[in-house]
Amino acid sequence: MTLDKFKTIELENDKFLVRILNYGATIVDFIYKPLNRNVVKGYEEISDYYLNKTYRGATVGRVCNRLGNGSFTLNNKKYQSYLNDGDNSLHGGKLGFSFCFFELTKLNNEVNCSYLSKDMEEGYPGNLKINVNYKLTELGLDITYKLNSDKDTIASICNHSYFNLKGRSSTNLDDTYLKIAADEFAMIDEQGLSLPKSMKVENTIFDFREFKEISNILDKNKFEQLKLANGVDHHFIKNNLSDDKFIEYYCQDLKMEVLTTYPGSHVYTANFFEEPRAAICFECQFYPNAINYENRIKPVIKANKDYIFKTSYYIKENK
Repeated sequence: MTLDKFKTIELENDKFLVRILNYGATIVDFIYKPLNRNVVKGYEEISDYYLNKTYRGATVGRVCNRLGNGSFTLNNKKYQSYLNDGDNSLHGGKLGFSFCFFELTKLNNEVNCSYLSKDMEEGYPGNLKINVNYKLTELGLDITYKLNSDKDTIASICNHSYFNLKGRSSTNLDDTYLKIAADEFAMIDEQGLSLPKSMKVENTIFDFREFKEISNILDKNKFEQLKLANGVDHHFIKNNLSDDKFIEYYCQDLKMEVLTTYPGSHVYTANFFEEPRAAICFECQFYPNAINYENRIKPVIKANKDYIFKTSYYIKENK
């Protein structure tokens, strides 16, 4: 591996500075300039992104999260992806989008990252054109995914940035608070695979309908679902599909809003970082393994049709 293929592009305005890496269309830095604070976890050396086992800041696909047994059936044909997480395929397989070089094009305060995922790459049908557009505004960062395939396929693509509003060097989520507009979350099995059955958040420690301190929740390991994941590693189902605003997260002096057109978001508290639970990841996506479940919105991409999904991270001072 040589570093000459690695390229970063900066987006900057009065409030923010964001760096995007062509490898994995990855968010390397997300700096709130008035406080000179980098709110995403990342590597200090660009070369460390080459392996990126925790998918820090990367674009994840063709199908993010866990695909049960790495298999699915589409149009009466069964497809098999690479098993890289026990009995499941995780985040696209052996070499998903996180480990591919995107073509970067900058225009004003936007950078477009394009990649062609070839037919049967990682076992998925169709030549899938993917464009990830990062646009910096006065509110924060808009991420737009535009997809088009020449065959019917499936795709659920997310960004995998780990946030800590207290700064990159923070080693915990103490004194940070979370609110999610979700009445239900997906239960998981022992391997972290989301099950078809969801559970009401009411009367559980996963009830984030009002702000709760994150570290306080993580300390309560009596809840079986929390034990299975060593923390939060669960998909939350959006209450209102027509409302993009979904998640709010704040610390003493900064607040972030997560908006998405996806029907939900996986929330992960970095349970297996070298510093466990030092950050939180909001993976906006379809319900994990939805293609194999009858009662979920399926991430099917029909041939020769444009699909657009959007996720935004907006940050402001908490006053």
